[in-house]
Amino acid sequence: MRHYFHDIQGNVLIIDPDEAIDTSGAKELDTTLEGLLDGDRRRVVIDCGDVRHISSAGLGVLMMARRRLAKIGGDIRLARLSGPVASVLHVSMLDTVLTFYHTLDDALRSFHEDGAARDNAPLDESEDFRLHPGGE
Repeated sequence: MRHYFHDIQGNVLIIDPDEAIDTSGAKELDTTLEGLLDGDRRRVVIDCGDVRHISSAGLGVLMMARRRLAKIGGDIRLARLSGPVASVLHVSMLDTVLTFYHTLDDALRSFHEDGAARDNAPLDESEDFRLHPGGE
């Protein structure tokens, strides 16, 4: 069984998965996100510092969470990707859709730098999401 620890800093929900977001872990992550997201929690950072593997099921959960959050004016961002996880995102071309940062602090700070107007308005599904490596 995977453990997904969560914390809230300001109005940003931080999810900290361990080791792998594989088929069983993806289901647990999805359940965790569903249970924690509500109207006040529209900003999510997944801290991938301990994640060494992500399966297609895990990628699907991230994309579904992004879509759900976008509908209510929120967003999901990834922090501290390992080389293998970054490679999977690149090969699947999701590094052009999901936003990620080198550090957890950079990911958290990015929500505050975006401004309240963008975070409170639903995102246009056609909006062009780009990689924000932070710290570079």
